Amino acid sequence: MDNNEDQVETIEGPTEQERRRASANKAGQFAGRAAADYLTGGKYEQVRSAPIIGKIAQNEERKLGKVGEAADKLSHGKFGKDAQKLDDSGMIDKAGQALGALGGGNNNSQSPRNNNHNNAKNTNTPSNNNKPHSNNNRKNLTNQIGSNQEEENDTGTGEAAKDSVKPLVIDTVKDVTLKMPLQVKIAIGGILFIILLFAFFLIFVTILIDGDDSSMGMGSYSGLNGYEYYSGACKKVKYGSYLMGIDEYTARVIKKEVPGFPEGSLKAIAVAARTFVIANGEKVGDDEEECYYEADNVAQAYFDGDISQVEDSYTKASEETKGLILLHNGSLAGHYDASCVYTSEQAEQEDNSKNYSDSYYYIKYGSLDAGGINFQSIEKDKIQTLKSSVPSNSLETYINKAEAGTACPNNHGYGMSQNGSAYLEVIEGYDWKQIIDYYLNNEAEIKSIYRGLSYSGNYPIDPDDELYKDLSFFVDDISFQELLSKKGTDINEFNEKLKSSIESAGVGTRAGTVTAAMTLIGSVAEMGYKFNYQWGGKYNSLGARSDWGMQADPNWMEDICQSYVKLYGKHDHCVNDYKWNSFDCSGFANWALKNGMQNASIETIRTGTSGESLNSDYAVCKPGGMLISKGHIVVVVAIDEDSKRYIIAESTGSDFQTGYGGVKLSYKSFGDSAYVCNNLNDLYGD
Repeated sequence: MDNNEDQVETIEGPTEQERRRASANKAGQFAGRAAADYLTGGKYEQVRSAPIIGKIAQNEERKLGKVGEAADKLSHGKFGKDAQKLDDSGMIDKAGQALGALGGGNNNSQSPRNNNHNNAKNTNTPSNNNKPHSNNNRKNLTNQIGSNQEEENDTGTGEAAKDSVKPLVIDTVKDVTLKMPLQVKIAIGGILFIILLFAFFLIFVTILIDGDDSSMGMGSYSGLNGYEYYSGACKKVKYGSYLMGIDEYTARVIKKEVPGFPEGSLKAIAVAARTFVIANGEKVGDDEEECYYEADNVAQAYFDGDISQVEDSYTKASEETKGLILLHNGSLAGHYDASCVYTSEQAEQEDNSKNYSDSYYYIKYGSLDAGGINFQSIEKDKIQTLKSSVPSNSLETYINKAEAGTACPNNHGYGMSQNGSAYLEVIEGYDWKQIIDYYLNNEAEIKSIYRGLSYSGNYPIDPDDELYKDLSFFVDDISFQELLSKKGTDINEFNEKLKSSIESAGVGTRAGTVTAAMTLIGSVAEMGYKFNYQWGGKYNSLGARSDWGMQADPNWMEDICQSYVKLYGKHDHCVNDYKWNSFDCSGFANWALKNGMQNASIETIRTGTSGESLNSDYAVCKPGGMLISKGHIVVVVAIDEDSKRYIIAESTGSDFQTGYGGVKLSYKSFGDSAYVCNNLNDLYGD
């Protein structure tokens, strides 16, 4: 961390006009949503997040937000002030949450948000950064339509909840709409008509499919390594008193279940074993990050020694299939077995529809997961070859049992075969995915319990986007490494993807700097967080650090906060609120620049007054440039010509207690007289 830079930074927040307009936008969207949901008998709120059509309807809602801003202008700020009072009181948020009750008890609805993921307004975003951001990465959106399930909320459940929240919604709508100018009410009416068309169309579609779309939410997000995301699965397992990650648990199981098996078989069984505990373990808790499964040594054998005794082959098999699970016909398919070996005569007794040869042994599989009874042929002449590759005596043990007349004990012969997997790999040359396909009749679905990170600069460059709403500060001793680990990745992979994204955008270009800033902000936002602001947080290195988010050394903080005390006199605020390893304003701006240039030694850009004066009529600063004042510095990442504002990436300590600050996207007006522009033309070569 480089602490030689001037620590003088102005702690800024949004202007009064920006706050007023934001509340007006929110009120406009809420009025339209509430009216549409009410007029469709609660159906609109259930289906507004459905793919394609739902997205179009949400786009119309955003127009209502702009109409709300227009109402503020037409009323010379009066409507915005009234909306801000409602917003500050929490009424709009509470009524927005209550919309779920009007939608049949589904309480997933949130207060109105700008969900514009197409970045259309960012007309001057550098190349490779003005790309659509998938709706699949949004949080807290309902992915199912036609659900009849009633969920609890603060006011009760089902019809009782509806009755109790209707007055709240209706009163809030009245408060919002009565204060709107006539022109605005007419405009809202027109857009609302369009929204209703979409709502009625979606209701019709819902009826056609009998309201059953329970699988839609399952793979709607992008999972790790390109697999579809499987929602709702816990990431931890508890065995006895020991709580561990599910992938460590998987490694311990395959060490005990299939010791010495070849690589492909280990991976196939690892996926099945992980699926099995999710399907059969007793789930404790609901939060995906904190819940866990209770496991025992009956359903699955488990190695309970020190983790250091789990050989690399088992750890590797689990890590290389990290978070992957199996589904067949939409259901978890985690059954696997080792014990069912049949002679030809025994196989014919159970299945007389086929002829079985004395040259083979037969392994029964699939009576649960794949449907029906199936037998896998094991050529007797190849048994010795198999045994030389598989140290376990499991197969020989069950062959002897079969010859002695015990083909398959009760409750066995389900799903995949452990011994059969080894045969398919060693004798037939199958890889782990082919093994899975064999046992699940080429109908297997492999999904990931971890949500993947986009790792790119293609995040929405829009401070009002759903992705950046309601983020928590990245504090409380959670390191960046720990946060990444929860998503099935680590700091090394993050830095590799960060560098790759910058290279794709163009090292040494404006797009490269914007990509660096957006990849960090967007990746953390996808996990529901944002970095805190840290006084004195500066890093002259490429890539991210694993200890970001952890507490800085207290002695260092005491020293570095002396400059803050001289400016603001708030010692405790600095050492307590700004103590988490992160960035100050110049620290973040220069980190983005150095990473965009892939050159940690370039000259540091400092706060000050040297630069090109701004103009309220047009954009002076280009994306990749810096807006600088005596105490603050930000990165311009895009330009909003419609509102004559810069879209900026910054680290700010402003309004820490209200959650406004941190490393985030925000706006600066074209004509903000407190700032000058440093376009860095010489550095970028333009």
